[in-house]
Amino acid sequence: MRYFLPHLFSLLFCCCILFFESNAQNAFNCTNTYYPGCNGVTAILEQVPYNLVYPGCQIYEEPCLFENCEIGLGRYLSRAVSMEGLVDFIIEATCWGIYNPPPRNSSVNCTPPYDLCETRYCPDEYARSIEMLIKIKAQFILRTTTAWYREKFFQPAPFTEFNVWGRSRQLVCDINAAYDCANLRRPIIQAGIFESISAFSEFDGLIRIPPDVIALADAYNLFTPEERLDYFTGDTPRDDLTFERDEIIRDTDDTGNIDIRKIEARLWFLYQAKAYIDFGYKALHMGQHHVYGHHDTGFDKLYHLLKAIRGYADDIGSFVILNGENLEHEIAKWKDTDPPVLLFDFEARAMRPREVSTPQVPGDINGCDSPVDAFMFERTPCENEPYKAFIDQCVIQGGPENHLSSGGIHPLGCMVEQQPYLIYFDFGPGTAYRDTTINGTPCKTPALDDIGQAAISYPPTPWTKLAWGFDDQRWFGNELGPECREWWFNHFYCEQRNYHNGHGFIQIPGLLNIGKPENSCQAALNAQNMTQEPASSGKFLLADDQNLLTSISETLTPKPATMKITSHCDIANADCHFRCAGMTAPLGYLYKAWKTWYKFELGGDPDCSSTYSWQILDPDGEWLPLAFGPERNFCPKKVGVYKVFLRQDNYAFGPDVDPGRNGVIQQEEEIYVETVVCNCSLEPYENCQEAEQGLTSEKCSIPEKKINRTNARNLEIYPNPAKNQITLSYSFMKGQHYSVDLLDMLGRKISVHPLEVQASGNTFPLSLSSNLARGVYLIVLRIDGMPVEKGKIMIE
Repeated sequence: MRYFLPHLFSLLFCCCILFFESNAQNAFNCTNTYYPGCNGVTAILEQVPYNLVYPGCQIYEEPCLFENCEIGLGRYLSRAVSMEGLVDFIIEATCWGIYNPPPRNSSVNCTPPYDLCETRYCPDEYARSIEMLIKIKAQFILRTTTAWYREKFFQPAPFTEFNVWGRSRQLVCDINAAYDCANLRRPIIQAGIFESISAFSEFDGLIRIPPDVIALADAYNLFTPEERLDYFTGDTPRDDLTFERDEIIRDTDDTGNIDIRKIEARLWFLYQAKAYIDFGYKALHMGQHHVYGHHDTGFDKLYHLLKAIRGYADDIGSFVILNGENLEHEIAKWKDTDPPVLLFDFEARAMRPREVSTPQVPGDINGCDSPVDAFMFERTPCENEPYKAFIDQCVIQGGPENHLSSGGIHPLGCMVEQQPYLIYFDFGPGTAYRDTTINGTPCKTPALDDIGQAAISYPPTPWTKLAWGFDDQRWFGNELGPECREWWFNHFYCEQRNYHNGHGFIQIPGLLNIGKPENSCQAALNAQNMTQEPASSGKFLLADDQNLLTSISETLTPKPATMKITSHCDIANADCHFRCAGMTAPLGYLYKAWKTWYKFELGGDPDCSSTYSWQILDPDGEWLPLAFGPERNFCPKKVGVYKVFLRQDNYAFGPDVDPGRNGVIQQEEEIYVETVVCNCSLEPYENCQEAEQGLTSEKCSIPEKKINRTNARNLEIYPNPAKNQITLSYSFMKGQHYSVDLLDMLGRKISVHPLEVQASGNTFPLSLSSNLARGVYLIVLRIDGMPVEKGKIMIE
C-alpha cells in the first residue's frame, strides 16, 4: 500500500464506468438483460472485412445457469474453447514478450505461426477467431485476457501503447454482438487473474486502490479490525492509496507469488475481479490456488474472497464461474467439513499426455506408471508420428482412485459426486533451462543430457519429466501432423468422458501459445539480428486448420441416446440392524442378504459432448438425487413403481427444445420393484466386522427369464373407466403362468390376481374388489413372475 498522488492520475476517471440496472435478473434467470457498457465502444472489427460490427442485432439470449449446477456446468464445459490471449490481437502495441522479448522495432507477424511478438496487433485474426467460435457454437471461451505480466496497464487510464483495460472490455462487446447476430446464446467469457505478479512490471505506486473496492471488501468482512485501520478514515474508505508489490507477494519469495493471507493481496484479486465482472465477463480463472493459498489454513481467506467475488456478481444481477488450477494437490475445499465444501465451480487440470515411446514416464509429476498399450495408434493417422502420446487415468493426476476424484457441496448449492474438471493444454518453457547471458543480456539455454534430452537431474518441473521437452501446447500445435492432430483430439475428447463418470472434459484448442524455440538465447540473437527466425513465441489458431475445425464441429453435434436397464442383486451393505425377510437375527449376528439393484446404461448412439443425467421418481412421488454419466447403479429402498428418465443436455439443441435449458428427455421407462431383498441365507455372520469384510466379495446376478412374446401386443383394458369387472386384451399363450398386480398411483400393491389361462386367446375377464375407492390404478401383467406390460384403469 502506498499513498496515492492525485496529480499523477488526473486521467483515472476519464473512462465510462459500466453500470447494471438495479432490477437485473439473478444468475438462474435466463431472460435477456441489457449491458449499456458497450454503448459508444468503437468496434475494432470495423477495420476488417467481417460483418461483426454492432449492426443493432437484438440480444438473442443471455448466458445462464439454472437450478441444477451439474447440468448447467456440463453444457458449458463440453463446449469450452481455449482462446489464450485473444485480446492481444487487438492491442495496438509495440513488440512485447514474456521470455526475452525482441526489440521494440521488431515486425509483427500476422501469419502462421504468428511469431516475433508475444503481443501482436492482428485484427483480422481476431475476427476469424470469433467467426470460428460461432461455427462450433462455443459456449465457454477461456483465458481470453489477463493483466498478468502487464499489471501496471490494468487500470482505466487512457494508455495509448498498451490498453489492456479498454481492450478487455472491448472483447466482451465484440463477441456478444457477433453471437447476437448469429442468433446464438451469448457465451460465458473468461478472464484470468492468476497467482503471481511479474518481477519487471514496474508495479509499485502506479495503480490506485479504488475506494469502492475497499468498501466491497469491507462489506464481505475481508478485513481484520487491525487491517481495516490502514484502509479507512473512520468509516470512509481512503482514496489516497495505491497497490504495492511487497504488500501482495510472499515475504520470502522473489518469484512474485502472491500470499492471500495479506489483505492487499485480497484487494488486488478483488480489484481485478470487479473490473472483469463490470466488463461483462462471467468466468474468472483464479490461477494456482495452492501457490497463493499455500499458508492459508483451511483456505479460509480464499473462501471468503471467493464469496465476495460471487456476491458482487450477484449484487449487480450477474453471475461468475470461478475455477482454480490444480496441478498436483488435493481438491480445493474449505476447512475440514463433512461433507466437503468445494471452493471452485470446476478445476483446471494440466493435460501432460503420456508418451508411448517412454511408457515409464508419467504424464504428471504425481502420475502413475500403469502399462502402456504400445499398439494403440496402429492403423490410425498417428501411427507414424515420432511423438505419440495419449490420455488415460494416469493423466488425470494419478488415476481413478486418486484423492482428486471426490465431490462435496458445490458453490451453486447442490451436492456433486465429483468436482467437475477441465483438462487444458498447459504451456511452459519447454525443457529444463540453464541460466546464462549473451551479449550481456540474461537468457536461458536448454540443459540437455548427453543424448540431447531434457536433463532430468535438474530440479523437477512438469516438463523435465517429459523426455521430449515439449509442453502440451507446442506438442499438439507444432509437433503433430494435421491428420494426426485431427484424429487425436476427437478421439481423446470422447475418451476422457469415460473417466469419473463423465464429469471431466477437455478444452477445445482454439488459440494456443507455442513456446519456441526452447533456446531463448538463440531467440535473443535472432531478434538482435532481425532474422525471421522465431524470436519470442508462436501461436496455434484453430481457425487456420479447417479440417480440424470441421471435425470438432461434428464431434460437438448431439446424437440421440437410449437407455438400457438390467436388474441384479448383490450382497447387502453391512447393517447390524438388518433383518432378512422377517427373520430376527440373534444379538451380535447378521444374516446374509442380497439386495436388489438396477443398472442404467446408455444405448443407441450417445455422443461425448452431451451431459446425460438419470432422473428417477420413486413410488411416493419424490424425485431422487440426480446421477450423471454414461451409466448409474440404482438400489431401490422402496417397493413399487419407479419412473426413470434419461435426459440429454447439449447447447446445440437450441432454446426451441427447452428454452433456457437446452435439454431433452430422450426416454422414459418404468420399473416395478417387488422387493428390495432378492435372496436370503440362513448362514449368519459372526459379527458386523466380519459382515463388512464379507459383503465386498460375494455377488450374484438375477438370471434373465426368456419370455415367449411371439405375436404379443400391448395390453389393453376395457371398459375404462370401469367398476369391478374388466377385460384384459392380450395374446395369452397356454402353458405360461400369468398374474396381474393392482397398484395405486404411488406404486403400492393393492392385490394380486393369478390368471388361470386354460387355452390360448386374446381376452381374459378379471373381477376386482368392489371395495376399491374411486381413482386411477396401475395394472401390471406378469409372465412367470416377470412384469411384461403395464396399463392404467379408472375405477368409478
